[in-house]
Amino acid sequence: MTRTAKRLVWIALVLVLLLVGLVAILPTLVSTSAVRAKLVAMADDHLTGKLEIGDLQVSWFGGLHIRDVRLGNPPGYAEGAFVACHEADGGIALWPLLHGVIDLRTIQLRAPELRLERAKDGRWNWEAIVKGGLQPGQQTPRDLPKLKARFEARDAHVEIRDDGLGTRTEASGATADVTADLTGAEPHYEFSATVPSVAANQSMAPLLAVFVPFAADGSGSADLSGTLSAEGRGSVDGRDAKRLAQTLRTEGKLSLRNGKVSGSPLAAKLLALLHEPSAFEIDSMEAPFTIRDGFVETPDVTLHGKRADLRFTGKTGLDGRLDLHAVVKAKEGGGGSLIKSLASNAELKFSIGGTATSPTVTPETPSLDVDAKGALEKGAGEALKLLQKKKKG
Repeated sequence: MTRTAKRLVWIALVLVLLLVGLVAILPTLVSTSAVRAKLVAMADDHLTGKLEIGDLQVSWFGGLHIRDVRLGNPPGYAEGAFVACHEADGGIALWPLLHGVIDLRTIQLRAPELRLERAKDGRWNWEAIVKGGLQPGQQTPRDLPKLKARFEARDAHVEIRDDGLGTRTEASGATADVTADLTGAEPHYEFSATVPSVAANQSMAPLLAVFVPFAADGSGSADLSGTLSAEGRGSVDGRDAKRLAQTLRTEGKLSLRNGKVSGSPLAAKLLALLHEPSAFEIDSMEAPFTIRDGFVETPDVTLHGKRADLRFTGKTGLDGRLDLHAVVKAKEGGGGSLIKSLASNAELKFSIGGTATSPTVTPETPSLDVDAKGALEKGAGEALKLLQKKKKG
């Protein structure tokens, strides 16, 4: 081989090595510049919170690794992150991204942190995170980003703050799977979540207002304590709050252990009719539910109390309307209340209407005659006298 030919071979090898090196480092160059800049720019266009990405790596086959990603709280809420995650892995389609579409394969979030905060005006930060998304009285939000994604969160930390009530609740170890498709005219979401034991307080009032109206109400006047856990899965479509409420389809279960309820309108009214103390002490509560057509259907919510058991069936509108039936079952033991005057395991039945903040309770127990019903509506004391007369007769 001539000297010139050898030089040409060496030049070719050097060019190949340079090309291989460029191919190897190009995804890193892209990830630290174009891809990250594109994601941050799209977030700035559509979100009120500021997106920050510490490090982002993309492979040629779309593999994605992110470190220290943080989406700030919307203006008007507490300083800090709305959602943050130290490390996440998944995939991203690069070509759609260059055309304004975020197509994320399954993104696994390791120990993410989520803060849900309700301001003093009653508005949640998740309602304010999208620019023009869920403004009061506004039915047509700003266009959402073109997004297809699936997120899997494990060992998540969730904080619920209520600035109006001054309460805070924290839960660790939560899991969630969320699939979002925002590429069509009507965005579609599918989700499942499990929240382990968490200390229940007034921050839970808006949640329980539609699942267990007896336990709390949306005005925040209820006092709730105990250990709450929840699980659920479902789907929802929509671009605004009204549409989301109309299309929500969910099933799940809430559980409460060793709790106490006082102050909610429904609890206060029912306990007054029963001539019971103003607080209802709960050993345990199981509340399976289904959400559809704007209502939360509760086929059998059972509260096992210290002095009596309460069972609720029916449905509650997401707007607070009540259509429920309650059965109060006496437990053994004496006392001056109406249920204690009945035989052990005897039942009293009630129908419940109105709203969570202004409920109506009507006795419907067949064993009470018309006069006893009327007396019960006027006050438990008169009903108690009638029932005692019946026993003596």
